[in-house]
Amino acid sequence: MLPVGPVGALVATCYDLIPLRFQDRYLIPLARSEYLARLNLLHTCDAILTDSASAADDCIELLGIPSGRLTVIGGGTNACFRLPIDTFERRLELLGESMPEIRPGFVMVPTGMDWRKNIEGAIAAYASLPADVQERHQLVIGCKVTHHERRLLERMADQSGCVGEVVITGFTSDDDLVRLYQSAEVVFFPSRYEGFGLPVLEARRCGARVICSNVSSLPEVMPLDAATFDPWSVDDMTAHLLRALTDPAFAIELDGAPDPGFTFEMAADRTVEVYE
Repeated sequence: MLPVGPVGALVATCYDLIPLRFQDRYLIPLARSEYLARLNLLHTCDAILTDSASAADDCIELLGIPSGRLTVIGGGTNACFRLPIDTFERRLELLGESMPEIRPGFVMVPTGMDWRKNIEGAIAAYASLPADVQERHQLVIGCKVTHHERRLLERMADQSGCVGEVVITGFTSDDDLVRLYQSAEVVFFPSRYEGFGLPVLEARRCGARVICSNVSSLPEVMPLDAATFDPWSVDDMTAHLLRALTDPAFAIELDGAPDPGFTFEMAADRTVEVYE
């Protein structure tokens, strides 16, 4: 990990400290000592780059890193995540080739099978919507899954009492992911913790209406306070989702949410400045 021989200065990049913050979830005995040893590297650095102010705050709080050593560089999105240039009907037609079950008006949840992604919270919030709202709006869980994981999510949806349709996409190509973002009625991101919150930024760059958690770095990529909710509260998630699907004034407010301005060019410039 460390360079061989003396160096003039040492700089590292810290994406997040999620395993340290949620040790009971992530630091199994075999991984704990190795992970903590790697964290000690940060104490020897002259400068540390982080992708969010939240990650920098965690370095200060959890590791005692002096704030003067930390620089937030942000992040960015691939150029493919952009506003649509084709029609809504054409996008649905193309999505139908790989996901024929998709219908207009769906709620998109970009996620993964990691505990912190809070899939069970997304399903519980959707199941708490009025029956007629569920019937109008599918819940589309965008997640790469194994056969066992798919069965697990299907059982979770059944046990939650969903009356609407829950669609599990499995692996999606970048083209289909972009079309899902561009075509969703709402993108719903109930993560419990994020180092940066890239799915929120990607969805927003595609023109999606996004509601997301109010924790960790997510308010940095979604500056509109009204669009954020408590991911530990099913009631709060349900209320925001219902409002996003049924309140035209709120939909307009989501459409006008300010862009946080993150770009890879800005991140690169800040990185160069720190190394210089």
